[in-house]
Amino acid sequence: MLAEIIGAVGYSMQMPSFYSLLAEATKRERRELEIGLIESSWNIFYGAASIASGMVVMTFGFSLIFSLASFLHFTSSIIVGRKMK
Repeated sequence: MLAEIIGAVGYSMQMPSFYSLLAEATKRERRELEIGLIESSWNIFYGAASIASGMVVMTFGFSLIFSLASFLHFTSSIIVGRKMK
């Protein structure tokens, strides 16, 4: 339960900043389309990631999936950090 609470707090801080950066990076005319594409692609890739992670856990165990997720989160934070003004 504590992990879910911490994750929810982190997610609630992440999304407003994400949409703020997205609003700055897109043209006003295309903003709705960009947000729609991002929202729909998240749902598709969350589903695909659930299937893929289930297969990885069944084959290699939980340690690989947690290591992979940590690496991807760290890498994305570096990329986003470099893109910010």
